[in-house]
Amino acid sequence: MPVLLLWLPLASLTALSTPPASSSSRLLLYVDPGGPTEGAETAAVLAAAAQRGAVCLQLWSEGTADALCRQYAGDDDAILRVRNMQAPPAGHELDWAERQLPSRAKIEGVLCGSDSGLATAERLQHTLAPSRSNGIVPARRDKHGMNVACRAAGLAVAAQAETDGW
Repeated sequence: MPVLLLWLPLASLTALSTPPASSSSRLLLYVDPGGPTEGAETAAVLAAAAQRGAVCLQLWSEGTADALCRQYAGDDDAILRVRNMQAPPAGHELDWAERQLPSRAKIEGVLCGSDSGLATAERLQHTLAPSRSNGIVPARRDKHGMNVACRAAGLAVAAQAETDGW
């Protein structure tokens, strides 16, 4: 499985993890925002959210956090910053939100900046912003599963083959 590696200057790790200051903030969670070498997507997302009166709290999915920690091996401060930005594990989302977010912050939705963070973003959306969720559907992240689900629903799908390995 390929590993997503992001380059982020150490200073940006602190800036990305700052929770919203206002207790009445409109909040978007942003899972796996891109690094500065990946274009202007993150800056554009943050600017668009701010223009609409929302704050983005940026989080790492487990896979991205693990990759960043390997990248910062030996730098305990950087690793601590990465882990502090890691999204809560499954089953701990509500406890995390209660501890980490201002009491009146309203989570408007969850954004995702990477394929590897989609499952995390979907889980956070479903748990923390249920009125904006359309469920947790693993087939969204699995082309074979997506075709199986579409075929079962009576939709035409492309032919596919499943291998035993690569």
